Amino acid sequence: MMLALSVLCIAAPVGPPAAPIPVILDTDIGSDVDDCFAVATAVLDPRLDVLAITTVHDPDGVRGRLVRKLLVSLNRLDIPVFTGRTSPGGSPHYSYGSWAEDHTWYPPEETAPEAIVRLANERPGELTLVAIGPQRNVAEALRLDPTAARKLKSFVCMAGSYKIGYGGAPEPHAEWNITQDIEAAQVVFDSALPTTMVGLDVCGQAIPSAAQMAELESSRNLGHRTLAALARTYGDAGGPYPPVLFDAVAVLQAADPSTCATERVPILVDDQGFTRPAGDERPHLVCVSTDQSAIVDEVWRIYGLGG
Repeated sequence: MMLALSVLCIAAPVGPPAAPIPVILDTDIGSDVDDCFAVATAVLDPRLDVLAITTVHDPDGVRGRLVRKLLVSLNRLDIPVFTGRTSPGGSPHYSYGSWAEDHTWYPPEETAPEAIVRLANERPGELTLVAIGPQRNVAEALRLDPTAARKLKSFVCMAGSYKIGYGGAPEPHAEWNITQDIEAAQVVFDSALPTTMVGLDVCGQAIPSAAQMAELESSRNLGHRTLAALARTYGDAGGPYPPVLFDAVAVLQAADPSTCATERVPILVDDQGFTRPAGDERPHLVCVSTDQSAIVDEVWRIYGLGG
């Protein structure tokens, strides 16, 4: 006799997909080309809803025009752009600022710090602020509204160096985004912002391969070709080629907090721009490790490449 066994399979309930995370992206685009790759990653990642892009150290609107022209190539002109007009230390340096000279755009009257405060108050407890440049806009937003620190859900910054420095050096370095505005970084790291520091420990080796750059250059997609051309321009100006995608790691960390392993380490910024353990109760997480090659692969997948 053969017994037929009937097996009832009950599928686990499938809920609706998670809603995209609302973010503000604060950038110093125009200095290093990795900001362009980070902007593209943020606006193309379906896990993120970019409510605004703010530019820091942008007294003449050059960075804002760069963002706007890049958004044209990415077909995302729906995203508003606001400029931060304070620029300590003189005129900003641009590696590829001339690329957007043919793009007509006038900054809105509302400044970047004002936009950050407004959005934080409109959506308390919801927003993630991602800063991939010096932190002047964030510091000024906190001065405009000291309660804003507790209204943001999280603050993710590409900044600092915990145990590893530039080029994988086995000691921390004073990192660029901090040293370009140490006073602002001190205000931010001394605040109540729930901060995740994405430093050189986890992003200094996030470098696309030659094959990945060739794929970007040979694409028919305008956004891909734009990124490739800007990377070449930056390399011709003396920057590394392929570029190091420092800032894209912070964007991916905002999209998925498991991107990097983290440790709870309160951080202070000293007067030389080093980020050091503070020994108190500041609400900080420090990214300590990740697979940086996998990070680049993930960025390429978000672009629709690599496969």
